[in-house]
Amino acid sequence: MTDTNRSKLDAAVKLAQQVAKAHDAELREKTFEIVLKFLLSGEQANQPEAIQSPKPRQNPRGRASEGMQLNEFLAQFGAKSHTDRVTAIAYYVFKERNEPITIAEIVDVYSRARLKKPRNVSDVLGSCVRRGFFVDSDRKDGAKAWVITGIGEEFIEEYMKA
Repeated sequence: MTDTNRSKLDAAVKLAQQVAKAHDAELREKTFEIVLKFLLSGEQANQPEAIQSPKPRQNPRGRASEGMQLNEFLAQFGAKSHTDRVTAIAYYVFKERNEPITIAEIVDVYSRARLKKPRNVSDVLGSCVRRGFFVDSDRKDGAKAWVITGIGEEFIEEYMKA
C-alpha cells in the first residue's frame, strides 16, 4: 500500500469514526461500516457538505452525547429542583459508567459543577426513591449506593424531549 493510499484510508477511517460517534451506541458500529464503505467507494465527491465536514453533534435539551462532561449535561438539562438534578446525575452516571451512585459522588458533582448543594442530600435521595426514580443498590466503596430505575430513566428522557 502506498503512502498516499494509506493516508486516504486513514482519513476515511477518521471521518467515519467522527460521523459514527454522533449516533447512539446501538447504531455506532453499523454507521461506521456504512460511512467507511461509502467513503472508500469514491462517491464522497458528490456527498453533502455535512458528511464531508462533520460538525459536532447538536444535542437536544439535556441529551448526553459521547464525550460530554457531566457539568455540560446538567447545564443543558436545566433542572430547577434538587430531586430532578440528582436524578439527572444518576442517569448520566448510569449511562456513562453503568454504576450506582453514592452521596459523596453527588456532593462532588455539585461542587465540580459549581451548583448550590442541597441542605440534606439524604432527604433528596429519599424523595427520588419515593418517586420511584431510584432503588437501593449494593454498597459501593463501603458507602450506601443507589441506582436509577426504568421510571427514573423515562423521566429524564421525557424531560429531554420537551
